[in-house]
Amino acid sequence: MEMESEKKNTGLYVVIAILCVLVIVLGGYIVSSKLLDKKQDTQNVNNSSEEQKNVGESYKIINQKLVNNINCNSVKTTFNNIVVELKHRNNDGICSIEKFSINGKDIKNSVSMWVDSYEIYDNNLIILSGDTSGNGLFIYSLSSSSIVVKLYPENLEGYWAMSYTTNNN
Repeated sequence: MEMESEKKNTGLYVVIAILCVLVIVLGGYIVSSKLLDKKQDTQNVNNSSEEQKNVGESYKIINQKLVNNINCNSVKTTFNNIVVELKHRNNDGICSIEKFSINGKDIKNSVSMWVDSYEIYDNNLIILSGDTSGNGLFIYSLSSSSIVVKLYPENLEGYWAMSYTTNNN
């Protein structure tokens, strides 16, 4: 009888131990799921406030097209509703502009003797133009239909513009 009683007590202890483990595991699961829900609610509130901060902010995509290595050739480019037409002529090894127009407006007298490269950059045309003395860098604004920047050694502390980089800026 004592054996049976000990077996019953041992079985009872095992059942109680299993129940205790289940209660602890279940309690931990409930607590952790509530903490997870609270964390997700906090993240949703933070995301919502970030979205509200960004309302009204617009990010402008800059359209650009580089035309380089012209080498005294004639080039016509249409990009983003902008038409650039460049005609060079070669006079015994010296290149000169015959026609340089942007949307029909001739600007050949606003730049140097020839054009090495140009870049349609948003609503501007960046022009690297040269003559027998060196290069100049020009920016033509389509908004004002005029050259808005002329960079020569006089305003570059004696340096000539040899190249430029836009890099979406």
